[in-house]
Amino acid sequence: MNIAGTKTQTRRLTRPSVKEGGNYILRTGNKPTDSSITVTSVYTQMLGDMSPEEAIAEGFSTLDEFRETWVGIYGSWSLEQIVYVVEFRLEGVHRNV
Repeated sequence: MNIAGTKTQTRRLTRPSVKEGGNYILRTGNKPTDSSITVTSVYTQMLGDMSPEEAIAEGFSTLDEFRETWVGIYGSWSLEQIVYVVEFRLEGVHRNV
């Protein structure tokens, strides 16, 4: 989870319903937490262009670890696969949960 502020990016196959500059309640699965994030950037990227530093920003120790988790969730890893990247920052406790 992002509570420590170490995860600052996430990748998705489908276009996320967030906007740059938007503030959102941080969720674990479908359950809201007491923290919020602000989206700083939304863009597309090919999986093959992902760097080791971006894997760390995703909350993983290595790109290989991210790749293994991705395959476990989505079933495959294609260097040409276009994904949506959401970059964000942790804002802290959200009082309205």
